[in-house]
Amino acid sequence: MQESPKSLCFRSILCEEFKLRSEKNPAYSSRAFARDLNLSPAFLSQVLSGKRNLSEEKAVAIAECLKFNGQKTDEFIASIRFELSSDEAYRKKVLDEFFNRYPDFKDYFDTTLANFHPISDWYYFAVVELSKNKNIKLSPKSLHQRLGLSLEQAHEALETLEDVGLLVKEEGRYRAGKNAYLAEVINSEDIRKFHKQHLRLAKVAADYQKVSERSLSGTTMAFSKDKLSEAQELINKLHLDLMKLSDGDDVDSVYHLGVQFYQLDRPAGRSQVDRQTSKGRPQVDRQKSKGQPHAGRPQANRPQQEKSR
Repeated sequence: MQESPKSLCFRSILCEEFKLRSEKNPAYSSRAFARDLNLSPAFLSQVLSGKRNLSEEKAVAIAECLKFNGQKTDEFIASIRFELSSDEAYRKKVLDEFFNRYPDFKDYFDTTLANFHPISDWYYFAVVELSKNKNIKLSPKSLHQRLGLSLEQAHEALETLEDVGLLVKEEGRYRAGKNAYLAEVINSEDIRKFHKQHLRLAKVAADYQKVSERSLSGTTMAFSKDKLSEAQELINKLHLDLMKLSDGDDVDSVYHLGVQFYQLDRPAGRSQVDRQTSKGRPQVDRQKSKGQPHAGRPQANRPQQEKSR
């Protein structure tokens, strides 16, 4: 997999700039970054976490503070216009104008939500990544064998991915085409569906994949919301580092990295989760279970490598 693709996402641009400065100076903090942008640390944190947006006027000022060149400035301002609008037609116009001016960006998939909709099921990107395995020739049959798709699903996925340019067919074989990126801060039903599907797949992996074949970990911690932007930067770095590790011609499998970092002490939605948890909790006859493991919690072969707190 290649480096994080170019995209019209101003938050990614800011995170990348902060990362570069931090690499040059390990003592460089998010507070220092906010100072250099003439923003308050609290406001910058809200912007990077998706709670606030930047105005176009602020974007111009920040581009000057960061001494962006002409193309980087145009990219940054276009990303602000793209983010501030909910009108898909206007968003497409912003992209078209930018791509016409900088054709090199044409190698990247149009990131509008309308284009994400037809490929929002979990398996579309898995098919694209599977195409990078030189030992596999993509076909409905091979996708059925490797991903468990029905032949109809597999056929439709290949056609759709070729239509949008994420797969290219050359000499009877599919290869990966354009890169695709959609900012996670955009909230939509399709993106929520995508993440929920992968959470269900992670549950299956927890039950059926060997511990040596996967990594599941979890840490519950008290945390300051003021440090959310720093946490997101660390998570973004993890994604980038693993993407670099995946580069090469020796790929033989497709993995998904999913990171969940969310607030627990927040009432919204909790009652439904609690009801579902209590419904699934086994009822134990305490007289009969004295000295015995609780039902539903097998003690033998429990993977000790699992990390949680």
